[in-house]
Amino acid sequence: MRPSRDDLAADRIKDQLEERMGASSMDVNVCVRDGIAHLQGFVDVLAERIEAENIARQVPGVMKVENAITICTEGSINDKHIQKEIEMKLHSGDNNLARINVDVNDGSAVLIGTVSNYALEKQAIQLASGTRGVKNVVSNIRLENEGLFDDATINSRVAHALSTTVLSLPDINTDTYNGEVTLSGWVRSNEEYALAEHTVSEVEGIRKVRNHLRVRSGH
Repeated sequence: MRPSRDDLAADRIKDQLEERMGASSMDVNVCVRDGIAHLQGFVDVLAERIEAENIARQVPGVMKVENAITICTEGSINDKHIQKEIEMKLHSGDNNLARINVDVNDGSAVLIGTVSNYALEKQAIQLASGTRGVKNVVSNIRLENEGLFDDATINSRVAHALSTTVLSLPDINTDTYNGEVTLSGWVRSNEEYALAEHTVSEVEGIRKVRNHLRVRSGH
């Protein structure tokens, strides 16, 4: 009996989780029903929960992801420990994040401060999400140039930035609304998926990037 589209999507998600997350994916269970991917199980940090959802979302045949993965936390980790660790990550080795501070309450980390572009805001969020004990990250980070450019100008800047990469531009669509850029279409690999998002995130004036790109099967 030939596997269903849902079964093929589930198998591809499992393969991608193992390839990209390694041992962290061992306790993640996957089921796909009617194009909806259901993720359950356990991971150590919030960043792994987010990564698992992003991986599932990229797989052809998946229309929606229901993420019920639980984050394991150690009882000895309190808010003060979490805050100190995040601050060390933010303020060591990268002056671009030096103006960001964090407040932690019951495992929820709130980031406050100013950065020059969305890529740096995303970097700060990823650093906080990768900290043990963090259950949620809220960004109240302000972008220096927010509202400086209109959507047409931002979209033009995005197209130029993508044209400087190895990406196939005819396969990628961009749409900008209120400073938020949505990417859709196809890329050839997970590396191109990440490259497209990072390239656009560095464009001046962008408030947020929504990456709806899909990786072509067989690549």
